[in-house]
Amino acid sequence: MRTARLPAAVAVVALTLVTGAAAGCGAPTPAPNSAPSTRGAPMTGPVEGPAITITALNFGDPLTVPPGAQITVLNSDDVAHTVTSKVKGQFDVKVGGNAQATFAAPTTPGRYPYYCVYHPGMVGVLIVQ
Repeated sequence: MRTARLPAAVAVVALTLVTGAAAGCGAPTPAPNSAPSTRGAPMTGPVEGPAITITALNFGDPLTVPPGAQITVLNSDDVAHTVTSKVKGQFDVKVGGNAQATFAAPTTPGRYPYYCVYHPGMVGVLIVQ
């Protein structure tokens, strides 16, 4: 019995197509340095209660809330952001572009600086009292 041999270039192309299809399974490849998937729902408009409104890569003025308050993050930018406490573990919420999310304020009064992990120059302060 005789086996057929493919030219080397054809074999490489065939292997690349099979490997790429198996690895990607039809999913698009994310762009380098892109933000991971985020939590949040599309913005629904004005909300009741305390809110951090992100506009033009800016968190705005410090927000003062009571201990344990539910805070809504409204992201009016087209890109994802986070509200991440500078002290690890206090709070961390991800919100996609033009979306909103909520998180609970710490229960201990104090000043809580935070930033966006995707845009470290974005900083803000949450005041719990």
